[in-house]
This record gives sequence, structure tokens and C-alpha cells, in this order.
Amino acid sequence: MKHKTKFARYRRQAIAIGFAAVVAASCSSSATKASPAAAVSTTKPTDSAAPASSHADVTIKTFQFSPSPATVKAGEITVVNEDNTTHTFTSDAAGAFNVSLTGPHATKTVTVKAGTYKFHCAIHTSMTGELIVQ
Repeated sequence: MKHKTKFARYRRQAIAIGFAAVVAASCSSSATKASPAAAVSTTKPTDSAAPASSHADVTIKTFQFSPSPATVKAGEITVVNEDNTTHTFTSDAAGAFNVSLTGPHATKTVTVKAGTYKFHCAIHTSMTGELIVQ
């Protein structure tokens, strides 16, 4: 009985360490040249029966951001995830913007100031793009 209890404790510790590693990896981003700061709204993801891309400034579909580069006016922009998996919309410049979009039709708004922002998905690091804010 003592052996099973010891094994269960080690198993829980291994799971906790694995979870912490995944969280740490998904939260990290590489900082590049400083860009103007942006604010992230607290809008929760929404599901919509209408096609989400009809009003999106940036769309995530088939593990790609489009358009890229995306040219938008300063202010609020809308990012929509059309994939069946979670993605992030994360600025390469630390602190400019970082939102998580969980599942299909998840929508977030980000407030951005004029400037050029390179961005990526922190989960799928091959996904990159550029946002030009006028």
C-alpha cells in the first residue's frame, strides 16, 4: 500500500511540473524592437452564427494569420480565430498586446496606436504576421 501512495505522489508531481512547463512555454515571447504600446480589451470570446471573418481585421485560419501584413486604422481591431484549436495574437514587442483565442469563432478586440507591429502565435511559433496601424 505504501508503494502505491508513493507512486501517486510522484505522478502528481510529474503532472504538475509538466503543466507548469507548458504554461511557461506558452506565455513566453521574444521581444524585438520597441513598438508603440497597445491596450487589450477584456472582451470575452464570442460565438456567432454569422461568418466571423466578415468583420475581422485579422483572421486566424488553417494556422495562418491573414491578411499579413494587415493595414488598419488606429483604435480597436478585431481578431477572429476560425481554427478548432487555441491560438494567441501576441506582439513581438513585449507588452504591446497578447490575447488568447480559444476555439472556432473566438473573437477578441485589441486597441492599438499608430505603428508597425510584428506578431506571432505563442503556441504555434511558426505562425507570424505584421500589423501596420495608421
